Amino acid sequence: PSARMNVSVNGRRSANATGNVGALYTIQTAFGADVNYKLGPSITTGFGGSYFANDYKGSFLSPDEFAQRFSDDIWRVYASVDYQPVPLYSIGVEIAHAQRNSDPTIFSFKSTSALLRLRVNLGRSS
Repeated sequence: PSARMNVSVNGRRSANATGNVGALYTIQTAFGADVNYKLGPSITTGFGGSYFANDYKGSFLSPDEFAQRFSDDIWRVYASVDYQPVPLYSIGVEIAHAQRNSDPTIFSFKSTSALLRLRVNLGRSS
């Protein structure tokens, strides 16, 4: 990667107590990658994706939900463009798509979203 490109990759695996979703605990696996590229002095583009998997251990029927959860996985991809004409502020747009595949399928969904982002730098930059 050059000074104009930033690449990040991450991953984790954990076990968490999650009584609020009707399971004794959840094994979570996640990984993702992001790439940002500076096109010029004021425009930056980016894209990336992430994957989350939940394995619900000791699932039970909770009062808040009508079905037991066993597992799910969520995929998300996005693309963005940011414009920063001066160091004080920037404006950006992000388009994303996510899909959740769940067992049981009643918790599955697909979602496409758009985000308009305005950032203001209130501190001093070095």
